[in-house]
Amino acid sequence: MTRTVPPSDTPSAASVALGTSIGGNELHPLAHYFVDPGERFVVCAIPKSACTEIKRWFLSAADPAGEQVPRIHAYCLQRHSLLRYRHEDRERILSSAFTFTFVRDPLKRLASAFADKFVRLAATGYFNGARRLIEDVARAKGVEVCLDSEAVFDAGNGLWLRMPSASNVDYARGISFREFVGAVCGSPDRTLDYHWRPQFTFLADRRMDFVGRVEDLGPGLGAVARRFALRAPEARAARAVADGRQGTPGACADVPCGELAGRGALPGADDLYDDELRGRVLDRFAMDAGLYSRALPLPIEPPGGSLSARPSHR
Repeated sequence: MTRTVPPSDTPSAASVALGTSIGGNELHPLAHYFVDPGERFVVCAIPKSACTEIKRWFLSAADPAGEQVPRIHAYCLQRHSLLRYRHEDRERILSSAFTFTFVRDPLKRLASAFADKFVRLAATGYFNGARRLIEDVARAKGVEVCLDSEAVFDAGNGLWLRMPSASNVDYARGISFREFVGAVCGSPDRTLDYHWRPQFTFLADRRMDFVGRVEDLGPGLGAVARRFALRAPEARAARAVADGRQGTPGACADVPCGELAGRGALPGADDLYDDELRGRVLDRFAMDAGLYSRALPLPIEPPGGSLSARPSHR
């Protein structure tokens, strides 16, 4: 079980509130739906699809007291997640509130997940989802993975997490992007960590009045803010992985994340994809590609400036 350190016996506040771990695959998709206290709107903040910026705006608009908290993901989960409501209240809110989300190009999202959760964290330790995938790659190579020890992961903002570790797995090497893609493409949706789980699984069977693109996040949130007379989003530099190349396309595809980290390189999408990998990811994430292609650049606003609801996206 993921625990804080120290004291090692204290689970996170979000875990206590929801009775579930925040470090693995246990979170229900509705945990990523955040409800305005007035129940006027619900935003689904999909991980690795500008979710941090969406949560920052949500707090500025719906809970200004939470804007300065150091761990906004845990705070939003504990205070505003739809999963905290009773089942009948969830359905009532989802049927009456304005619901919206933003989606990302699946190629860029997966590249960002690898760069952020594997390359960037190779030197300081991996969180549970990344460690599990590294162990899965080792198993696929015939390693009998034995979780016989513990690792400590610096989650930032003074939070340390203990997690199971295997002494016979080379975490320092990590995995390459090609190995990452192979593991993701060979696994069912339900087993994937939510940072690289398909985006459509967060939205399946849920009405969405508006599905926008991450590239249009500022104007899209601005339109929602105008509808409900809320604070407009601040202009912030996105932390998305760059697309610029360090060499030829796919030059970093087979370089282990630990080696990339040692080089001080944070690869972009073009550095990671060759034609074979691009085809595999587009095939595996075909539903996400379709969702992204149908996403609207902006919510439609009539002359009066009131945001119009869109037909359902399922």
